Amino acid sequence: TNIILANSSSSQNTNAASSLTDGINSIKKVYTRNSNKEMAIITIEDLYGNIDLMLFPAIYQKYKDNIEEDGMITVRGKLSLRDGETPIVTVDGISVWHDKDEQVNTENNTDKTLYIKFDTNDKTIYNKAMLILSVYSGECPVICKCTSTNKAFKVNKKVNPNNLLINELVGLLGEGSVVLVDKNNN
Repeated sequence: TNIILANSSSSQNTNAASSLTDGINSIKKVYTRNSNKEMAIITIEDLYGNIDLMLFPAIYQKYKDNIEEDGMITVRGKLSLRDGETPIVTVDGISVWHDKDEQVNTENNTDKTLYIKFDTNDKTIYNKAMLILSVYSGECPVICKCTSTNKAFKVNKKVNPNNLLINELVGLLGEGSVVLVDKNNN
């Protein structure tokens, strides 16, 4: 599991923003007490254990047709750690992987450019984005646009733009903030 915490506080209820990517082990449908609206608790599992994801009604309705057991997802939400309770992530958004077994792309990526946009003045997000880019080293250039200054710059890193990289960046930066452009497909 790749968990990226934006707040490294170690208080009892960190309520830290987080992103994680993993496979779905189970989906349990539950209903709210007052309005009887459908929601879900999703359990994801890796070699280190399980973590539960809470999808409240609005989020569950938005994504329920796209999530399935054994599917791969990247989740954005808040991690809650409370004494005596199992850690849980309250989900704000989901990116569904369309092919959980996709192999790393080894084709020539010099004809592609990866565009990302976020507030580069947020040093926590900036450092996490640069760390993710470093992990996927390759030949594809990266252009970053700062959303607070509206200025773009070439990142001093080149990447291998596979689904793993794209989904990690979407999990950190949000949908619509990551675009891969192939110069040959004008």
